[in-house]
Amino acid sequence: MAAVKVSVMAVVKSVMLVLENKAELCEVTDAVTKIINLLPKPEIHDQIASERLVNENNTEKEILPEHSSISTLEEEKKEFYIHHYSQFAEFLLEHCTTSESNDEKQQLYTNLLNTYFLNGIHSDSLVVLLCTIEQTGRSRKQDAVVELLESFLHQRKLVALLLNQCSVGKDWQPTDTSKLITLIVTLPDRMANCLQMNNREAFLPAQYFRELACDIWRVLQEVSACVRQQRDCRLTFLSELLGRLCSLGHGDSVFKIILPRLECESRHCFVWRRVSHTLFSRIPDRCLEAVLLHVVRLVSWRKAMAWLLGDLILTNGKVEHVVCSRFLLLRHFEQDSVLHNLCGYLADNPRWRDKLVKTFTSLLEVWGSQSSIKHTCYSQHLYLSRAILVCIGHLDDGDVGANKEGWMLRMMRAVQAHVESPVPGTRRLGMIVAETLSHKLDPTGEPLKFEYAIDEESIHLLSLVKPSSDPGLPALVPLHSTQHQTKAKATAEDSSEVDRNMASLSVNTEEKEKAVPVEYDSDDDLEPYDMSHDAKVTKEKPPVYIGDCLDGLMSRENPARIAACLEAAERLIRDERKLVEKQVATELAKVLLHLQDEYSIENFSRLRHRALIATTVNFPHQVALYLTREFYEPNYNIRQRLDMLEVLASAAQELSKPAGEPSSPPSCARRRGGEACEVSCSALGGTADWRELVQQRIDKNTRHFAQGRAKRETPALHSRFAEVAGVFFYPLLTFYDRRDSRTLDLLGDDSLVLSRLVYTLGVVMHASLHAPIAQQMAVDFMQFIWALRFHTQPYVRQALLFAVAMVILSTPAHSLMTDMSEEVLECRYWLLGEYCLLP
Repeated sequence: MAAVKVSVMAVVKSVMLVLENKAELCEVTDAVTKIINLLPKPEIHDQIASERLVNENNTEKEILPEHSSISTLEEEKKEFYIHHYSQFAEFLLEHCTTSESNDEKQQLYTNLLNTYFLNGIHSDSLVVLLCTIEQTGRSRKQDAVVELLESFLHQRKLVALLLNQCSVGKDWQPTDTSKLITLIVTLPDRMANCLQMNNREAFLPAQYFRELACDIWRVLQEVSACVRQQRDCRLTFLSELLGRLCSLGHGDSVFKIILPRLECESRHCFVWRRVSHTLFSRIPDRCLEAVLLHVVRLVSWRKAMAWLLGDLILTNGKVEHVVCSRFLLLRHFEQDSVLHNLCGYLADNPRWRDKLVKTFTSLLEVWGSQSSIKHTCYSQHLYLSRAILVCIGHLDDGDVGANKEGWMLRMMRAVQAHVESPVPGTRRLGMIVAETLSHKLDPTGEPLKFEYAIDEESIHLLSLVKPSSDPGLPALVPLHSTQHQTKAKATAEDSSEVDRNMASLSVNTEEKEKAVPVEYDSDDDLEPYDMSHDAKVTKEKPPVYIGDCLDGLMSRENPARIAACLEAAERLIRDERKLVEKQVATELAKVLLHLQDEYSIENFSRLRHRALIATTVNFPHQVALYLTREFYEPNYNIRQRLDMLEVLASAAQELSKPAGEPSSPPSCARRRGGEACEVSCSALGGTADWRELVQQRIDKNTRHFAQGRAKRETPALHSRFAEVAGVFFYPLLTFYDRRDSRTLDLLGDDSLVLSRLVYTLGVVMHASLHAPIAQQMAVDFMQFIWALRFHTQPYVRQALLFAVAMVILSTPAHSLMTDMSEEVLECRYWLLGEYCLLP
């Protein structure tokens, strides 16, 4: 056993190493074949598994591992399934769904995924696929896994999964069946949460649960065939699955397909009755009421209840309570078939016929209670009356003889309570039930007679005494979806229409060729195509999701992919700003900042700069904090620090601009002398509002002696930069005088970076115009400028002059003369001194 574990582990590690290092095609083929041979179904091989080596004599030799015996191979498969199948499945989804290989190797990876997940352990495959989709954001990997799951459902792999759960004898089946049932039942909800508006048709609830019901029926057919062959099966998993489906409200979709077929097969076959008895007997008690509710509503005849449920009413106390008490005394059903099925099930078998007598006594007691008549609504009381009438139709002479006196006494008290009721409908119900029951208890005596109106309701109540007859075989819903048939028909019609169009087009072309003579012209008469707007064609597909773009930028082995991701980065960031998480935005800014032009990509600097700006604009707080913090960190070169400052300045300018200009209504300019311009409805395109027309007429008939220039009010717009101005500004002022860094000395050799820092702070200061924090920023900025006013480098002093100008432009005049009067006065003397130093 230890040797088997070591052997399987060695094979798995070697294959993972080959796939992770992206080896050559022949090595990948050998590794894939080793894994396929370890799957639990060795007879199923895809075209990957059938790769063969052709030797010098042109003879084919399969790549199969050497085993000493078949038992050793089975032990290795068991070991691989128990300890390695799920982990290797996750590894495949991580490395084979985002592969950047060529077409041949990518096709090999695709075949490997299909073979591994569709022909392997279906229960573990479903769990791994669903968990991967939930843990993966919108990316190419998620799309590939979703396609795998869709193929899993379309190829009826759920049938194999359910059959595996029903088989007996495999000691390496999964034990956590509750998790598997939860995944199967909640799959549409999980896919809707993950895919949202991009959900597939196969994952919609109506389509999915219908196909699941068809799969369950196919499994029941296989189980019936196994029972005929005297092979053991277990239906616990199917029973729990049906119970969960009914508890979550999907019982109608499932039982409308399963129950009619189960009823038809159980009508004459005792094997199917045994399968049905076992199926319903294994349903958990917490789900039993929900399941029986669909059974009594969808069964076409009362005798089918006994075919499907058997003697569950004797062996399961929960079934007895639900059938005899909850459905008859506490629930309410409009369909008469429900009452016929319930009472007929209790009356048809002499083994539990005493349940009918007990239930009828309870119904009569509750129906005749004065408290029940007083506090129960009419519809519920009508339901009790219907149930009593249906039970009367199933009572025989033996039942009546044993309980005649007790029932007669209860009936007389009930009639008196009904006659005293102030509700006419309640009094009529008492009269109808009393007449029918008295005739049943004493057929030869004189029955009770009451005078009441005969209407449709009375006729309907009297007709309930007659038991329902056999309606025959129920109508079966086809297993094949009508939607697929409609699609196939539409596809056939479209193809035929295309063929007719192509035939007519070819005929017209031949006629034109015969009619028009052929002229052979030279190439000089041909006009060249306009190639100025052609898009650049590359083999690498541009990324669709921001996650794929981030992975492509971090890859260092594919220049074409890096270029495609860099070109699409800005568009993806601006389009998916609401879907990108904050941590992803910071990671993206980090990757873009450290990205180097190793392959001389066209417009590399411009694309990288615009992508960084887009990231900072869409996530200003997180990215600005990251850039300002990293500006003073070591191990950055001068180019990277200057890039940080340029990105911060450009992002601040973009954030300070209005997001959009609101459209203003058209206005008419008035002339001097009181003559107003007249705007007709035709000039406005017939869309002028009635208020504008009335105002125009008033202005036309109003004389103005003096009027100033008409001013249009400027609408107030929200400033996106006001909230984050401090994040852009203050972290850059923190460590400008720090000298402990070996790679940055702003007050020493790195004066060029200092000048760019001052320019950036000036741009940020001007972008914070009208912001609440602008005044405090101006005071702190003037102190920073005052500390550097005697710098030895002229370009630094020039940057300080620019900064002073930005402070004056961004600060209100009253604040300059009151709160900053001393700083302004000192700045004036300093500027005069600088002016005197000019040549």
